[in-house]
Amino acid sequence: MALSQTEQGLVARIGFDESLLEVVKVEVACTLQQLRARDEDGALEDKAALLVSVAEFAEEKAKQTLDIKHERLEELRRKLSEKINPLGYQVFLLLISAEPALIVLRTEDQFDALRTVQTNGDNYEVSNDNVVAKLQDWNTKYGINIVAVRHDSVGLEFQKAPDFAVAG
Repeated sequence: MALSQTEQGLVARIGFDESLLEVVKVEVACTLQQLRARDEDGALEDKAALLVSVAEFAEEKAKQTLDIKHERLEELRRKLSEKINPLGYQVFLLLISAEPALIVLRTEDQFDALRTVQTNGDNYEVSNDNVVAKLQDWNTKYGINIVAVRHDSVGLEFQKAPDFAVAG
């Protein structure tokens, strides 16, 4: 599927391969734009990330609950991951607004998603570096897959049940 002139400009700005956008457009009816998120100082900035707003959610906004949207987005995330991870990209659910979306990063480090949206616990004096360090520790101990990110939370899957999750 050929890219529009606007999409070609987007590819150039964020440094992605055109083939990546073509794969996304074939798999998901969506609008594509550059992600804007806060930096470590709280200022909005353009990120080297693709924001994928899924068209079916805009059309079905009144009919779908947030849970249904998240479930459908997770299906799309898994499907896209299979196609784009081998190309050096990763996709995550982005829970940053009332309309959940997907973000695509050119990285093999899943923790870059946390850095990109600056996931933190600032209300509890927990910095983005603290969050990343804790989750890297959990990854070493239990194996984790980050599936969703937001400025104040993260969704993940454990590959091995953590010690603290086992009830006595």
